[in-house]
Amino acid sequence: MRRIKSCCFYSIWYSWQKNTGSGWVNIENNDIYSGFDNDTLLISDATGLLYTEFRCIIGNNYGTESSETAMIINDKTPPVPDVLVLPDIIEDCAIYSLIPPTATDECEGQIIGTTDEIFPITSSTTVIWTFEDSYGNLSFIQQDIITNGTLGIEHDLAGIFKNEITIYPNPVSEIINLEFTNSNIKKLIISDITGKKLFEKIEMQNKEQVDLASFESGIYTVSYTHLTLPTKRIV
Repeated sequence: MRRIKSCCFYSIWYSWQKNTGSGWVNIENNDIYSGFDNDTLLISDATGLLYTEFRCIIGNNYGTESSETAMIINDKTPPVPDVLVLPDIIEDCAIYSLIPPTATDECEGQIIGTTDEIFPITSSTTVIWTFEDSYGNLSFIQQDIITNGTLGIEHDLAGIFKNEITIYPNPVSEIINLEFTNSNIKKLIISDITGKKLFEKIEMQNKEQVDLASFESGIYTVSYTHLTLPTKRIV
């Protein structure tokens, strides 16, 4: 059901009219229209009314005024992106979020872009942003994401374990350095975010190096054991 509301200058009496191209005629209540003598005209079925104009005549004892004209249209125009060429996003590490671009729709105003991209983004890719209005009109714009294929380090330890291990550089592309202040470290494990073990070494030295050149860009967990099992995350 569509609603067309008049721009009321006087609130005394109302008379809705339509124009299909042959001039203005008064509307009466029927199966399609209701509220012909109110400030709001209700249209239950707009079939066959495409590009029909409507207006409301408002009057009192001193005269009449006409509202602005409204027209039923078939919106087939997609939203127009506000920025036609999005800047490349260049990062060394994983990307956890992006600011969505916007587009302008002639009927609905601002439309915020959406994407099916899965975050975090850990390798170079092209993000497709979609703008869709309520009528299903679509437009698209792309944005290139460039990462340097590196691994970064996210420090998430606290308390007594915070200073037991130092991992550098951050981000890392090939060789990662690990320095332990606790001489009782027994085992080092590197796992992916699913928990799959990718590297393991027993009987650690105070200083170790691990070659990560074969690892894909992503998030990894560095675990080491002595009496407990602290962890650090590689992003």
